[in-house]
Amino acid sequence: MTITIPTQELSNASAPAKKLEIIQAFRGIASIGVLLTHCGVIFQDQLGRPFLNNIFAFGGAGVDFFFVLSGFIIFYIHEKDIDKPDRFKSFLLKRLSRVYPLYWFVVAVKLISSWGLKGFDPSGINLSWDFLSSIALLPQKQEFLILGVSWTLSFEIFFYLVFGLAIVLPRRIVFPMIGAWFVGCIAHLFGLIPIAKGTLLSDFWFSPLNLEFAMGCYSAYLLRRHRFSSGQALLCGGIFLLTLSIVTDIYTATHGLPSLTKSISVMTYGIPFWFLLMGAITLELSKPIKVSPLLGEIGNASYSIYLMHGFFLNHLLKVLAKISASLQYNVFLISGIALVICGLAVLLCYGVYYWIERPILGFCRKAIA
Repeated sequence: MTITIPTQELSNASAPAKKLEIIQAFRGIASIGVLLTHCGVIFQDQLGRPFLNNIFAFGGAGVDFFFVLSGFIIFYIHEKDIDKPDRFKSFLLKRLSRVYPLYWFVVAVKLISSWGLKGFDPSGINLSWDFLSSIALLPQKQEFLILGVSWTLSFEIFFYLVFGLAIVLPRRIVFPMIGAWFVGCIAHLFGLIPIAKGTLLSDFWFSPLNLEFAMGCYSAYLLRRHRFSSGQALLCGGIFLLTLSIVTDIYTATHGLPSLTKSISVMTYGIPFWFLLMGAITLELSKPIKVSPLLGEIGNASYSIYLMHGFFLNHLLKVLAKISASLQYNVFLISGIALVICGLAVLLCYGVYYWIERPILGFCRKAIA
């Protein structure tokens, strides 16, 4: 989906509408980053060795990028709905139909696949609260995740509900409420409020990750109202800060050291991504940016890639594990084959997007209309 900017709401009201092609490119890059990181984890699990010496350890930051991008997109598209309660139903249906149907399809595929390998035993189905929370994308515990990335979707749904409050409630009420919540997230980030670790308050309600949605919203707020002339400076600043974090992550991963960035990823990755987003969109507003059609298609399929890559990588790397015994001393050859497998996984995920996700979205849009 290409994001169209209503430029009449910008400072230059006479400017023609622009299409933000760069957003799709960023979504594609973020999804590939997550895929490469998880390939490293599965590679280590299946073959007992690091994938290309853990040089893609930073790819998990794609989650931080997704959060910033999500905040930007939702505010850009739905700012006009704020303080208009009659638009809440349409907003919620559109957002939830974008997340849940494909997620439930992927969960069903994973469960059926697991039952097929282990033998289906109806008595083994545990309809516990944790299981139902994972299905409904409520706050989840890591040990009860059906899908490895579903915890991030819980944050996404939470953000939609918070934004929904801004649609339902008057500005004078909801803005102070949301502002106080963000202040609480910042205070928790710096350890200024006594919240026990490992609780929902600490890991979800006041998680610093919520601030990345706020960063995205703020960037959309600024770009709707101002024309910036410093796009290159913002972009270069974001690239510089991002490079520092990536180099730090690669160094700690390749030397077997604990990560120095993951616990404060909102600062080490969220802030660089904010500058990167601001700079790139500022440049695109002033001059069209040509995005590779391939990268654009990967961006279109980013949600399918995000949900399905683990399933495909697991099964494809199991095949590699069976033939790797004869190649166990040739680490680079095995890693090269694994890169090919990553490409194949992306291709299979694109098939899911083309034949499953697109028809589902088309059906949901018609049903909502």
